[in-house]
Amino acid sequence: MTAKAPVEEAQVGSTPESELAIWEKLAQQALDITAIYRLRGSDAIYAAAARRFACPLVTLDQEQHDLVAAAPQAYYPVELLTEL
Repeated sequence: MTAKAPVEEAQVGSTPESELAIWEKLAQQALDITAIYRLRGSDAIYAAAARRFACPLVTLDQEQHDLVAAAPQAYYPVELLTEL
């Protein structure tokens, strides 16, 4: 029986450190938003992504819309459609 060559971590589903740093920062922002606005975790992730990419949050979720209305700016889809 021959020994198999060790598989390097970089070859098996690894993520570059810079990408991990981005995800860690987004996760921390989501935690902060959860604590400040009392949003559920999944809603906080969407809000954190909107804040991170400096774009408005578009949602049908009334709680998410009302709690995060100021940071980032939150809209219902119909609000944006009327502006077109």
